[in-house]
Parts: sequence; structure tokens; C-alpha cells
Amino acid sequence: MAQSVKDKILSLVKSCPDRFIWADRIPDYKRTDIDVALYSLAQEQKLIRIIPGLYFYPGRKKSVPSVDTLANAIADKYHWNISKTNEPGVYLASTPRTKQYAFNGQKITFKQCAGKKLAETNDKRQHSHYLYLHNSPLQDEQYTPKQAVELIIPYLEQLYHKLNHPITVWCPADTSDSQYYQVLSELPYCRVIATHLSDGFDFLTTIPDFEFDCIITNPPFRDKKNWLVKALKYNKPFALLLPASWLNDNGALDAYAKANKSMQLLIPNKRFNFIGNDKQVPFKAIYYCWDLLNQPIVYCTINKN
Repeated sequence: MAQSVKDKILSLVKSCPDRFIWADRIPDYKRTDIDVALYSLAQEQKLIRIIPGLYFYPGRKKSVPSVDTLANAIADKYHWNISKTNEPGVYLASTPRTKQYAFNGQKITFKQCAGKKLAETNDKRQHSHYLYLHNSPLQDEQYTPKQAVELIIPYLEQLYHKLNHPITVWCPADTSDSQYYQVLSELPYCRVIATHLSDGFDFLTTIPDFEFDCIITNPPFRDKKNWLVKALKYNKPFALLLPASWLNDNGALDAYAKANKSMQLLIPNKRFNFIGNDKQVPFKAIYYCWDLLNQPIVYCTINKN
């Protein structure tokens, strides 16, 4: 393992406002090298392991984060909404079940809480760690090229004819600068709504206050299963651009199976050159769809121009 991996990690975590780093949000290196580097840095006491995959940089004074800071960092990692209670170290949280963690001799407890009750007791969290990482060198955000967007157009036209009215396309990982927004907005039968985490709209937690007919986007790959699960819950046609290699494990298959929906795949004949990356992405990206294509698997050709 090259020493540069450790140097890069330390440089990144020092630049984070709250000095936390997520193992799955470090770019440019193999995950095995990252895990070895993080373990080594923790052994050297240059990083403190909070929970699996989440580390804290103590700085020269070897300070440790407060319980509240730790709770927010853990909640950000798992995208939970939390609310502090009167009990020290105890929080109401939108977790699938009550969870407990121990750090530095202190216990942190997240008590499962129904969404409505939590919303009444909790001011909207700003997800400061997540927002920062999403817009920092730690991000895995690569912008979609026009050719990738054009592959979807024939199926949006089919949806338009099927519904027999102009369609509203929700692009939940996009701004008005994205190719999804710009290309699809030119279609006479499409109204496009773009939302983005940097504007405070988190697809995984925010409830949209608008109607839409389908979801089209290139979501953050680090949260791909969460995005797929959430898209399936809306019961609307969608196309999410995600790694083809994901088909090698059970993540995507399990998500479709649990939702009792059939997987559809739109597979281009070659890799895309994503915008914002100096070199070609080392894996193939395909569209994972539902109720949008006219058959389970569609092979297509990328427009070279």
C-alpha cells in the first residue's frame, strides 16, 4: 500500500469542518487500500474509529468530539433524523430499530421513533457533514454527459403517449446546470423539476411537495441501494444511472424483490465519459429502471457526437 493513501486521507479529513471522514467516501483508491490505511492511522492514533466506516481526526491536542457531535455524525452517516432528549446521550431517531453505540466510555442510544412524532419534536437538521462531503473532494459526484441523457428520451416519449398528457420528470440529484435538466427541458412534452442536496433537498429524507410522473437521474453511487429502494417506493417509472458491476451482488436484486417489482435494464454499448473526471470511469454505468422500458433488458448505442 502506498504511503500516499494515508497522506491523502489525513489531508481530506483535516479539511473537513467537523474532522470526520467516511471510509466509503474517499475517492481514487481501492477500498481494500483505504481500509488498510484507516486501520493503520487508527493504530497510530492519528484517527479515532467511531463506528465501522466512520473516523474522527483528533488533531494535535488529541481532543475527542462531544456526545452531541458524535450523535450527529453517526446520524449523518446513516441518514437518520434525530432529536435530543432530556436523557444524556439518548436521542429520538428515524432508525429501523433502537440502536446503541459506545465511545470513550460513554453510551449513545438512538431510540426508534415514528416519523410524525419525530417531526413534531425535531427542527429540520441541516445534515452539515453530509452536505459538506457532497460538495467536497470526498464526493463521488460525476456529472452525466449529454449522450447518457439522450438514451432515455425515447422512453419518456413512450410514457408521454401512454399517459396522454405532458409529463413531469423529477431529477432529484440535479441542478439547473445538469444535462438531465437542460436536455429534458427542451422536450415539448416534458416539465422538469430538479432538486439537489446542496439546496437542502435530500431525496432520501425530504418529502416532495409536488406531483411527478417519473424519476430520472444519476444518483450518488455511494448511496445507490438507498436511492433505488426509495425510488421503488414511489411506485412511479424511473431510470437511475448506476454501476453495471452492482449486478454482481444482491443489493439491486434484493431491492426489486422486496418491492415486488421487476427489474429493467437499459445497457449502453460502451462506457460514458462523465463530466468532472479527467479520465474515463473504470466501470460501466447502466440504467436501472422500473415500468419505463418496453422489455426487461434493452441494449442501446451511445451517440458518438
